[in-house]
Amino acid sequence: DLQWADSLTLNLVLRDLLGALGERINSHNFLLAGLYRDDWVLSEHPLYSQLERIRESRNVNVTEILLSTFSKTDLSEMVAAELRLPTRVVSDLSDFVHKKTSGNILFAVELLNS
Repeated sequence: DLQWADSLTLNLVLRDLLGALGERINSHNFLLAGLYRDDWVLSEHPLYSQLERIRESRNVNVTEILLSTFSKTDLSEMVAAELRLPTRVVSDLSDFVHKKTSGNILFAVELLNS
């Protein structure tokens, strides 16, 4: 949840740590996974400039995986699979869950588990 990190923490982890490791990263296997909500990290967010710097670095290979929300159909299939029922049986529940969670899978699972 890097969107919650303050500037000092981001500088320490992303700039100072990666800068100190420098070339050593390329000569060894090193994985740093950072998660953030891209819809919360706009150009004025401190993480935005750090990410731009990392993307432009020649010493670091960056792979970004963007996760999207579930469509009503996707969510209906997930609810049906979780409840082991046909999608036609769970359509009202699926519509309710999609309306409440906007297709966010984490929120949908938490709502179904509550």
